[in-house]
Amino acid sequence: MQRLVKKCYYWSGAVIGEHVEIGDGTKIGANVVIGGWTTIGKNNEFFSRGCAVGFRASRFKNLKVKKSYCVIGDNTVVREFVTISRATGEGEETRIGNNCLFQACTHVAHNCIVGNNVIMSNCAGLAGHVIVEDRVVIGGIVGVHQFVKNWSQCYGWRYGESCTRHPTICDCRWTTGSCNRIELGEA
Repeated sequence: MQRLVKKCYYWSGAVIGEHVEIGDGTKIGANVVIGGWTTIGKNNEFFSRGCAVGFRASRFKNLKVKKSYCVIGDNTVVREFVTISRATGEGEETRIGNNCLFQACTHVAHNCIVGNNVIMSNCAGLAGHVIVEDRVVIGGIVGVHQFVKNWSQCYGWRYGESCTRHPTICDCRWTTGSCNRIELGEA
């Protein structure tokens, strides 16, 4: 029950599972794997080498769930080795907005909601149930703790830190490991 439109491009080695819908102009690179119950919008690009999108989350709660979803909007770029999981609950979804960039080795866990114009730098990861609103940049090698909500239009965290609060702008410092709110004018 795949639904690929005529103007979807995919290279050899790409694997597209059952119940997948892919919009016009989307490019699926070699060795990209897209699991079931995934909907991908128009003009997206999934780079080669190990992207895994729309698979069951790696947690025990999800073992019995038959139908949860992964929805990706339009004009999003997904680089090498990115993983985006489906939701854990029956009928629930992981949702990615429009015009996003997921650089190499980023991870979006189950039940996350990622807004429009979001950039996740290399090796950044979102734990389950995280909400990232519009126009957010998350720095490289940053982990965002589960259930965190990030306000829109913020610049994310610094290299090697994690954040467990919901800031306008969170500047996590290596020396303190704590999150400090910084106003937009001071950033």
